[in-house]
Amino acid sequence: MRVRFLGTGTSYGVPRLRCRCATCTSSDPRDRRRRASALVEVGDRRLLIDVGPDFRAQALDADLWKLDAVFVTHFHADHVFGLDDLRGLTDDVVEPLPVVGGPETCDELARVFPYIFTTRPYPGLANLALRRIEDGVFAEVGGFGLLPFAVPHGRGRTFGLRVGSFGYLVDCHVVPDSAIAALRGVDVLALDLLQDAPHPTHLGRAAALEAARKIGARETWFLHMCHELKHAETDATLPPGMRLAYDGLTVDVGAPRADVSPPRA
Repeated sequence: MRVRFLGTGTSYGVPRLRCRCATCTSSDPRDRRRRASALVEVGDRRLLIDVGPDFRAQALDADLWKLDAVFVTHFHADHVFGLDDLRGLTDDVVEPLPVVGGPETCDELARVFPYIFTTRPYPGLANLALRRIEDGVFAEVGGFGLLPFAVPHGRGRTFGLRVGSFGYLVDCHVVPDSAIAALRGVDVLALDLLQDAPHPTHLGRAAALEAARKIGARETWFLHMCHELKHAETDATLPPGMRLAYDGLTVDVGAPRADVSPPRA
C-alpha cells in the first residue's frame, strides 16, 4: 500500500491570501499547502480521500488517471468542492464511481450537487453514485476494505478511516476511545494538527501528540496545518516517529521509514 498526500493544509490553504507571515512567504516548498486530501494505492486500485477545490491541480501533479472509490470525510467546502472535476476521470466509464460518506454527508452532497446525483439532465457530468457508510461498520468499496468511524468536529462530526494498516483522521477536536481502538495497530497514521494552541474544531499540538501516542503507529504524519506552523521549525520539535506531512509526500505502508527529505522546488 502506498499513500500520497495530495494536500496538507487548512480551508484557507498556505500561503494564505494577503498574508506576509514567515510561513506564507517561505521558500521551502513544504510550506505550500493545498487543501487536505490523500490518495491510497494498492496495486492498480486507487482510493481518493476527500476531493476539495484544489483537486484538479493535485490530480495533475500526481498523474492521476483513474479512481476506484472516493471517501468523503465530511461535507465542508474544502473537502468536497472539487467534486465536479471528477468528471475528467469518469467520462469514459460504464459503472458510476462510488462516493462514500456518512449519512449527513451523502444527504448534503445530493442537495448541493443534484445535477450529478438526482436529476442528471444532460451528458458530460461526473458519473458518480453515493454510498452511505455507518460508524464502525466495515464496508468493501472499489476493492478496498474500509473501516469508518465517527469523531466530533465542532457541533457536527467527521468520519475517520482505516484501510488495512493505514489510518486517516482529519478535522476533529477530540479523538474518542472508539477512534483510538479503531486505529490501534496501524502502521502509518495521518492525523489532524491545526496549530500549537487548542482549537474548538481541530486538534492542537498537545491533543494531537497525545492521540498519536495512544494509537502508537510506527509513523505518524500530521496534516491540516495552518500558516502558524512553519514546516522545518515545527518538524524539528516533534517526537521520534512523528512528523509533519507535506504536499506530494509519498509513504509506503509497511515498508521501512519513508524518505522525508524536502521535495524539489
